[in-house]
Amino acid sequence: MKKPLIEAVKKHAIDNYNKGWDVVAECWTDEEIEEELGEAKTPKEAIKVIGEIVGVYDSHRREIEATRW
Repeated sequence: MKKPLIEAVKKHAIDNYNKGWDVVAECWTDEEIEEELGEAKTPKEAIKVIGEIVGVYDSHRREIEATRW
Protein backbone atom coordinates (compact mmCIF):
# COMPACT_ATOMS: atom_id res chain seq x y z
CA MET A 1 0.00 0.00 0.00
CA LYS A 2 1.19 3.49 -0.80
CA LYS A 3 0.27 4.79 2.66
CA PRO A 4 2.34 8.04 2.60
CA LEU A 5 0.82 9.02 -0.75
CA ILE A 6 -2.68 8.15 0.41
CA GLU A 7 -2.21 10.21 3.57
CA ALA A 8 -0.93 13.17 1.54
CA VAL A 9 -4.01 12.98 -0.71
CA LYS A 10 -6.35 12.76 2.28
CA LYS A 11 -4.70 15.74 3.98
CA HIS A 12 -4.91 17.74 0.76
CA ALA A 13 -8.58 16.77 0.42
CA ILE A 14 -9.36 18.05 3.90
CA ASP A 15 -7.33 21.23 3.39
CA ASN A 16 -9.16 21.87 0.10
CA TYR A 17 -12.55 20.55 1.11
CA ASN A 18 -14.49 23.52 -0.29
CA LYS A 19 -12.59 23.47 -3.58
CA GLY A 20 -14.16 20.27 -4.89
CA TRP A 21 -12.10 17.87 -2.81
CA ASP A 22 -15.00 17.12 -0.44
CA VAL A 23 -15.87 14.03 -2.46
CA VAL A 24 -12.45 12.53 -1.70
CA ALA A 25 -12.54 13.58 1.96
CA GLU A 26 -16.05 12.26 2.53
CA CYS A 27 -16.45 9.29 0.19
CA TRP A 28 -13.20 7.71 -0.97
CA THR A 29 -11.60 4.86 0.93
CA ASP A 30 -7.86 4.38 1.16
CA GLU A 31 -8.17 1.52 -1.30
CA GLU A 32 -10.02 3.69 -3.82
CA ILE A 33 -7.39 6.40 -3.56
CA GLU A 34 -4.61 3.84 -3.99
CA GLU A 35 -6.34 2.35 -7.03
CA GLU A 36 -6.35 5.72 -8.78
CA LEU A 37 -2.74 6.65 -7.94
CA GLY A 38 -1.31 4.73 -10.87
CA GLU A 39 2.40 5.36 -11.18
CA ALA A 40 2.53 8.32 -8.76
CA LYS A 41 5.63 8.12 -6.61
CA THR A 42 5.60 11.41 -4.69
CA PRO A 43 2.87 13.21 -2.73
CA LYS A 44 2.88 15.98 -5.35
CA GLU A 45 2.30 13.46 -8.15
CA ALA A 46 -0.42 11.70 -6.13
CA ILE A 47 -2.27 14.96 -5.49
CA LYS A 48 -2.01 15.88 -9.15
CA VAL A 49 -3.41 12.52 -10.30
CA ILE A 50 -6.34 12.64 -7.89
CA GLY A 51 -6.79 16.35 -8.60
CA GLU A 52 -7.47 15.59 -12.25
CA ILE A 53 -10.27 13.24 -11.22
CA VAL A 54 -11.59 15.77 -8.72
CA GLY A 55 -11.69 18.36 -11.51
CA VAL A 56 -13.93 16.13 -13.61
CA TYR A 57 -16.26 15.43 -10.67
CA ASP A 58 -16.41 19.10 -9.73
CA SER A 59 -17.10 20.20 -13.28
CA HIS A 60 -19.93 17.70 -13.56
CA ARG A 61 -21.34 18.79 -10.20
CA ARG A 62 -21.30 22.44 -11.28
CA GLU A 63 -23.17 21.56 -14.49
CA ILE A 64 -25.84 19.78 -12.49
CA GLU A 65 -26.12 22.60 -9.96
CA ALA A 66 -26.50 25.14 -12.76
CA THR A 67 -29.67 23.40 -13.92
CA ARG A 68 -31.36 23.62 -10.54
CA TRP A 69 -32.47 27.19 -11.05
